[in-house]
Amino acid sequence: VVVIEASEKSGSLITANYALEQGREVFAVPGNINSKLSKGTNMLIKDGAKIVTSVTDILEELNLSFDCNNINLIEYKDEKSKNLLNDAGDNEKKIIECLGSGAMHIDVIADKCEIGIKELNSIILVMELKGLLERLPGKLYRLKKNFGIDNI
Repeated sequence: VVVIEASEKSGSLITANYALEQGREVFAVPGNINSKLSKGTNMLIKDGAKIVTSVTDILEELNLSFDCNNINLIEYKDEKSKNLLNDAGDNEKKIIECLGSGAMHIDVIADKCEIGIKELNSIILVMELKGLLERLPGKLYRLKKNFGIDNI
């Protein structure tokens, strides 16, 4: 669980406490000590949540690695898949290339594709409706298995 901003009585703190009870990792973004909206996150850090200032902090803590230079090429299994991908916008193509290596957390997609999270959420929704992506638990996304592309 990553808590970005939370007041003292935020629902995010309830979620974070449930995560801690279940032995899950809890991360918090530190905030201004004078801000009411940072009191909850700063309290989590004081209580042992791991400080996070970038996606790489989370990846390192979870012993995950990410190679920005390893972009996978894809090939098309059928004409429908090829047409859908050819009609995809630039950001959709970036996301498809990014997910060529497998499922990925939305924050990692945003970082790797250099797309803001608000814009990325909109693009991902459209891609889900087109049948390009599927959502997995934990804000993970992957290319739809029956979509018709393979890694080369």
